[in-house]
Amino acid sequence: MNKTSNIWAVAIISVLIVIGFFRVFGDHTYKAPENLDIVRNYREVDRALLNSDVILENGLIKKTYIVPPTIVGYSQSDTEADPFSELNPDPQELKRVQEILSEAGIDFGEGAWAVYNHDLNALTVVNTRDQLDMVEAYTESIGAREEQHMQVRVEIYELPATLAMEAIESAAPEGRHNAERDAILKAVGRGPVRLVNTITMMVRSGQRAKVEDVVEYYMEHSPNESAGEEQASGSDHPWDVRQVGTILEVDPIIGADGITIDLSLSLEHHTALPETTLVNGLPALAFHFKKTTTSFVLLSGSYTLLTSWRPTGKPEYLENDLMHVVFVTANIQTITGAVEMIEMKDSVEK
Repeated sequence: MNKTSNIWAVAIISVLIVIGFFRVFGDHTYKAPENLDIVRNYREVDRALLNSDVILENGLIKKTYIVPPTIVGYSQSDTEADPFSELNPDPQELKRVQEILSEAGIDFGEGAWAVYNHDLNALTVVNTRDQLDMVEAYTESIGAREEQHMQVRVEIYELPATLAMEAIESAAPEGRHNAERDAILKAVGRGPVRLVNTITMMVRSGQRAKVEDVVEYYMEHSPNESAGEEQASGSDHPWDVRQVGTILEVDPIIGADGITIDLSLSLEHHTALPETTLVNGLPALAFHFKKTTTSFVLLSGSYTLLTSWRPTGKPEYLENDLMHVVFVTANIQTITGAVEMIEMKDSVEK
């Protein structure tokens, strides 16, 4: 009896453990969240302060420049200094940036200082007019000798329509949609929430670029006799070709402020494989695709909710009330010393 009781006790405990596991972890692993965890933790920049003069009580002038971090010797930043705050900047940060600018011939007298904020790409300097002119000349001369390109990425997510609409409504009044994207990414893997596809490409400012993540479908070409079109005799490929998958084409231009990007793009995405159908009694293929062509401006490093749609071509789309939400981001990347390296190479070869 004792042995039998022990067996039953172990069995009951095992069942309770399994039930407890699914109660604790099951909802988080296999069910979509009821709401998105959208949290905004970034500072909005007062654009009116950028590149404008602010005269202080001591007669010095405060000015903020938008410059790449390499100008003041940064590759990455661990500072939390806020150049738009009226608080005194961190002493160590002052010393670091001022030493770099001093080596460039800029004088820091009593009350003058400089600080750099990597998150905003903002160099704030308090100094006299003549010294600010030297700062501007220095930043322009260094910036002109740096090569820049961009990394552009598109992310397509699939999620329940209620969550998609929550993200869309949250993003509507905002200029940056990092919070919405981060919340959806955090929910990936919970229920039907998934990353459908992502495309990343490198491109120079003003250069058109295209990526095709596709499968090609070949359809027999039927000449339009009424239009006078005839099939060329001896042709080896009497086919029409249609690409199915994701196609992204971009044409970005870096703004004069160095942190905004004027992005023109075209995105085509197929939500399912083509289906065989009949058109006028003849076999044909029906394609399930969405296409977006647009232009807009975004900040380097920020995400924009580009578009959304109802996917078609699979029964689970309707059964689970699913939508697709698309985000796009672009990051300006600076190649430090690229021009100098080219000039050095040329001088060696000569």
